[in-house]
Amino acid sequence: MKNVQGITILGSTGSIGVSTLNVVERHADRYHIVALTAHRDVEGLFQQCLRHRPDYAVMADTDAAEQLRQRLQVSLPDVRVLGGAQALEEVAALETVDIVMAAIVGAAGLLPALRAAQSGKRILLANKEALVMSGALFMQAVEQGHATLLPVDSEHNALFQSMPAGYRPGAGSPAGVTRIMLTASGGPFRTTPVEQLSQITPDQACAHELGDGAQDTCGFGNHDEQGTGGYRGLLALRDARERRTGRDSPAECGALDGAVLRRFGAGSTGQSRHAHTDCTLPVMARSH
Repeated sequence: MKNVQGITILGSTGSIGVSTLNVVERHADRYHIVALTAHRDVEGLFQQCLRHRPDYAVMADTDAAEQLRQRLQVSLPDVRVLGGAQALEEVAALETVDIVMAAIVGAAGLLPALRAAQSGKRILLANKEALVMSGALFMQAVEQGHATLLPVDSEHNALFQSMPAGYRPGAGSPAGVTRIMLTASGGPFRTTPVEQLSQITPDQACAHELGDGAQDTCGFGNHDEQGTGGYRGLLALRDARERRTGRDSPAECGALDGAVLRRFGAGSTGQSRHAHTDCTLPVMARSH
């Protein structure tokens, strides 16, 4: 086994990408940054390249990629700059890459994460939409590519840590686990009094997610950069809607490989509701 593992960070200028780089920097003897990617935050990715010196730098926006290329030609001419959505897939599947941090928000992150799965990488999945949109397809790629999928999104990581040691996907329900309960305790209104919940509006939810001074209420923004709160706001509203109607997210359902997931959440009137569903998609895999 190699002492140093290559890592591609999809969405390196976002909060999860920045946190990943902080970890990697503290363990420089164990990891090498092969590729960093961003949507169109040229300055952010430029500064990361100066600090971490990746082999590749990718901008999903081709105009931004050209701007980055011109800046790096002077200071870091050895960094290969690529542009476009196809380039994201390319750096997710490089032979020198062992680990892919999939931190691009929303649908934009699906195809590069899928390519990483097909290429047999260890995928640190922060993009839960890949499972919500294409759970069966994504897990089929993980299985066929002999990839390892590790969840880093909060709820999914909590499920993962609840699994018995040695749990592998495809082996049926984990020994001793028949049911997991999610409390739906997060979200922008977790501290709001129950009697006020029925009066909450979508604009209030999006404003909370975007923060003070935000201009783009519920706008999608840039998928992988700081300030993507508008998109997160949409996801929060979607999750809240699913909880109110008693539906279970395929991403979380997939965690149990046959066990029963039960989620409790607040309805639109503040009354608790619950639902349960049989889960069949194997999502989590331990690395030990």
